[in-house]
Amino acid sequence: GWISMSGPLSNLVLAVIFKAISGFINNSLISLAITFNLLFAFYNVLPIPPLDGSRMFFGSRLIYALSFFFVLAAVILLWVDIPIVIALVGAVLIALIGWLLYYIFIEKGFWHGPY
Repeated sequence: GWISMSGPLSNLVLAVIFKAISGFINNSLISLAITFNLLFAFYNVLPIPPLDGSRMFFGSRLIYALSFFFVLAAVILLWVDIPIVIALVGAVLIALIGWLLYYIFIEKGFWHGPY
């Protein structure tokens, strides 16, 4: 599961690098590269069988939940025009909250009671 996370993470790293470059050089090709890497990172984390998301999902659902929430939050926050550091810290916080909610409500079965 962790090894499969390297694909979407590399796309997010490339998007962050291109977003940092776009602060100095405003070019349509750079904004296209940002958009492509963000969309490809989100597409790659989906649990469709040949993609990395399916390997994470079938490897460990907890790792998948953490990585899915992180990639989804990072894509949304990097798409919006906010500073990169705030977007990444916000994505980590949103991923931890989403992972915790997934664990409480799905894995532990909070609404089913003690049985």
